[in-house]
Amino acid sequence: MGSAVSSSDSSRSSWTLQLCKALGCTSYRSLVPPANAPPALTSNHLYQTSIDEFLLSVEGADLLESPASDYEFIRSQYPIPTTPDLTAQVRKFLSIPPERTRSRSTIWVFTFGTWEVWNLAALPTVTANDLLDSMVEHIFQQAELLYLKALNPRSIAFSNFWADMDPSDMQALMAPSAPQKIDERALETFRILIPKLFDMTLAPVWHTRPVPPYPHTRAEHMRNAMALTQRWNEQVERRMVQWRNKARSKPDGVENEHVLNTSDMPTSESAIEEFVATLPEGMLPQGEEMPNLAFAPYPKRMGSQLSSTVAGMTELMMNVDMRRSGARDSSGDGAVAANASLLFTNAREPCFASTIDMPGLQGQRDRIACDAVDEYLFHDVSTMSQRAVDDVASRTAKHVLDTLFPPVRR
Repeated sequence: MGSAVSSSDSSRSSWTLQLCKALGCTSYRSLVPPANAPPALTSNHLYQTSIDEFLLSVEGADLLESPASDYEFIRSQYPIPTTPDLTAQVRKFLSIPPERTRSRSTIWVFTFGTWEVWNLAALPTVTANDLLDSMVEHIFQQAELLYLKALNPRSIAFSNFWADMDPSDMQALMAPSAPQKIDERALETFRILIPKLFDMTLAPVWHTRPVPPYPHTRAEHMRNAMALTQRWNEQVERRMVQWRNKARSKPDGVENEHVLNTSDMPTSESAIEEFVATLPEGMLPQGEEMPNLAFAPYPKRMGSQLSSTVAGMTELMMNVDMRRSGARDSSGDGAVAANASLLFTNAREPCFASTIDMPGLQGQRDRIACDAVDEYLFHDVSTMSQRAVDDVASRTAKHVLDTLFPPVRR
């Protein structure tokens, strides 16, 4: 789930699809809007509410005395999106009928943040920070909703966490002494990934940013964007820790999902009979015999803030620039051997671009295309080349296997 990014080549694949292939997953579903859709935000409602309240607060300002209080340009340059946001994407997904083949080890990926920074960089710091924090919080609220739905066999989000597990093994996991005796890596987990944000002011797309009316400047917005990128990454890290600490705690609203649920595993036949008697009518066992029930713990919340989407990219860009200028330092930066596995000849300009978007590259054509696609770090103004995407996916696959699917101690 995330925001659409432009692409001039439909044959290219995203890093999430490449990750799926690297992990050998059995199915892949993307809720990201199509490439020709305007960028999406985490929550259109939060954005609209915050913008409306802020513009109302400065509506009566004396612009002769305080010209910087004029923010009306936000309505035209950074309008309220109509592209489906995270809430709409989750709602659309949950409206899909459940599949016949049930998944077990789903990885939920949330790729938001880039266009939040793009829009919020035009706002005053306090307003932008408050809205950004709310956006991050909203991601984890939606993650918790998906966790809840993953317990419901009637939902498309259902994960058959305990498929093929012997009931005796589940009894061991449900025992009161389990937290002290069981390796937690033996527990099934609900897994989420949220990539760290790359500093978009380093990408060609930043040159396409609208020029704000005086006294606001793009330099001011650049400073804001850099600070917001750092804050977004820090807030995601903080909330990820809090969310993981919920571990196997009971999710709010589980009673409404008709999940076979009990706070403690019944230990006697009479207790089991009492539990079965409380089940909804549609779940009551047929016949006179007591069903062979297996009680399983809630899956453990497991999440990771993905650094492979940004790790080394700034250094890579610096090395490309140093090699082009013939510079080299004592640390080896600028040498041919630096970043040898991922060499590019151009790390600043896009291979494909519109001369409207990149006025500094204007020539005789409306669109600019390079001759050697693989030599450019950026495919177009807002997406990296397929070679860089493949590298990110490869490093991400290793990270996922190490952190979200750790081997159980023998």
